[in-house]
Amino acid sequence: MSTCADAGGPPTRDGSTAEDGPIDLLTVSEVAELLRVSDSWIYLAIQDQRIPSLRIGGSDGPIRFLRSELTADIRSCRVGPHPPRRPNPGCPAGPRTVFVPLTEHDGGA
Repeated sequence: MSTCADAGGPPTRDGSTAEDGPIDLLTVSEVAELLRVSDSWIYLAIQDQRIPSLRIGGSDGPIRFLRSELTADIRSCRVGPHPPRRPNPGCPAGPRTVFVPLTEHDGGA
């Protein structure tokens, strides 16, 4: 998780930073709604560093997400005909197949 200094400094009243221009910040609930998951899943994903997030005002500040970083991170997780543009340790490399060995069972000996 990064701090607002990592995101180009603190936002101004119009939602922009001195370096990047306008920024679009999302809350935990907004991200959960966009991804169609629970807020608790978002908090676990933040803790495991599976999705990019930042805290406003330091380590005890509110958690926010830069829409552009979240969008890029989601696109890098795509499983399909187009390979991801950058590796993301939070995303599986592709569909996983699990083979469960079958055991023979006696038919009532």
